[in-house]
Amino acid sequence: MEYNKESFQKVIEENREARTIIDSEWMQNMLGQVLDALDYLHQLDIIHRNLKPSNIILVSSNHCKLQDLSCNALMTDEAKWNIRAEEDPLQKSWMAPEALKFSFSQKSDIWSLGCIILDMASCSFMNKTEAMLLRKSIRTVPEGLRHVLRTMKERKIPNATTFSSLLPSMLRIDPSERVTVRDVTQITFVRSNFRSSLTLDGEALPTSIINMLLEGNMASILELMQHFSSQPEVQLRAMTRLLRMKEADLGLPWPLELVEVLVTIMKQHERILDIQLCACSLLLRILGGALARDPAAEMPSDSSVTSVLLSITRSHPKTEQLLVMVYSLLTIISSQESATEELQQAGLFEHILEHLGTFSRNRDICVKGLSLLWVLLVDAVIVNKAPLEKAPVLIAEVLATYPTDVEMAEAGCAVLWLLSLLGCIKEEQFEEVAALFLQSIQLCQDRVLLVNNAYRGLASLAKVSELVALHVVMPKEGSSGLVLIKETYQLYRDDPEVVENVCMLLAHLASYKEVLSELASSGIQPLVQEIHGRFTSSLELVFYAEKVLQRLEEATPPSPGGGQSPLP
Repeated sequence: MEYNKESFQKVIEENREARTIIDSEWMQNMLGQVLDALDYLHQLDIIHRNLKPSNIILVSSNHCKLQDLSCNALMTDEAKWNIRAEEDPLQKSWMAPEALKFSFSQKSDIWSLGCIILDMASCSFMNKTEAMLLRKSIRTVPEGLRHVLRTMKERKIPNATTFSSLLPSMLRIDPSERVTVRDVTQITFVRSNFRSSLTLDGEALPTSIINMLLEGNMASILELMQHFSSQPEVQLRAMTRLLRMKEADLGLPWPLELVEVLVTIMKQHERILDIQLCACSLLLRILGGALARDPAAEMPSDSSVTSVLLSITRSHPKTEQLLVMVYSLLTIISSQESATEELQQAGLFEHILEHLGTFSRNRDICVKGLSLLWVLLVDAVIVNKAPLEKAPVLIAEVLATYPTDVEMAEAGCAVLWLLSLLGCIKEEQFEEVAALFLQSIQLCQDRVLLVNNAYRGLASLAKVSELVALHVVMPKEGSSGLVLIKETYQLYRDDPEVVENVCMLLAHLASYKEVLSELASSGIQPLVQEIHGRFTSSLELVFYAEKVLQRLEEATPPSPGGGQSPLP
């Protein structure tokens, strides 16, 4: 549309005379600007009171502004208003029913704006008099509006469907039933195919309109994200707003629709790092919050979530912050068996191990990577063990890098135990891994998960390797694994799970003749006897304890005097 240095009234008159439809993109853009200006006034508690086409002037071909704001002062004086009320009926036809009775509110401006939209949308098939009579009649009889809206659809006026939804809500006789400026914005720019300068001349959606829409509830923000999915700046601001929202407003444990929207946005803007970081933060809040409330909560099983997470790590392979968040999310999602299988097939083992080597100095990546490995390995059917052959060496290097990090040791022991069960630790690595287990127990015996997994790992290795068994019992630097076992028992003597894992290790140690003498001389027998007497209800514990005691007795035959002497 050419710039006329005129008002909306001039635009309407020219199109009415030519019986042409006002350009839809231009009209959408103008309406966005008018809504922006009107919302600003209403936030300041200013009512325009005389909104009409002649008071919206064009300052350029694609920009407009409101004028005649002096009416705000004029129409607070009833005497002056009575004079205004005697003016040309055409001018009064834009005013709301209550305004004619000297009653004004923000809803009065909504009525006037509705009349302006109605006139602009119908000017191609209604003359000036018909339009004026229509505006006056709808103050009392809404049927005329419904007839015009049907005509718009029949004549295929652009955005006729939107107008059919919007105008009846703006032109309600009772002002309390009319929508607000922000409602109008929501209906036109979010719930319909209506667009503003978002796509006009490559411009972005006006900041003021975004601000207005983002102040709504989660449902309205989701609609905004869906309708403007191609606009990264809108998505970033929407996600930032959701991150600031209270949990009650988010509808936690989580709204599945929000997860679906986020996945769609992440796919569409895969190369934009800020969007990926923001989306992952929001997913972590949603899914992590759900698990915090209910550890048994079911995670989204749609493969699109895992596939997009894997894809963005390939697109941003050196972004450490993103890797940490993706690993955290995959750990949560991998609680689903189907997801674990998919991640294995996608080569996630190789992916994690590569990053343990590349980012060994990034503690968060190492901890999260080891935690994810644990989730992927536990209770999983490993089809291809080849990628895991590098894991023991890499984990040993990570634990050596963080020798006093308890959380790292805990995660590392958990993975090493599972690798030992899977047969993924080579024989030449047995002693080194056993040493790592012992060091981890010494590091922090008050971490029960660490202690359990370390003793399980030691038992698994001692079962198949006499060298590991000897490594455990032989004194080193003034101490031995047997001393550590006694300390652990004293600390967890009332914890059946820990005691069972300790006793399982002892049973495997006792299976080797060369180790029995060390067990006997260390005074381990009274400890095992105590375990046997205290945990009579645990079949596994009783079995392990009896096995150790039997081996110790076999190794100590009766002496000539009726006593017992060690086996030579």
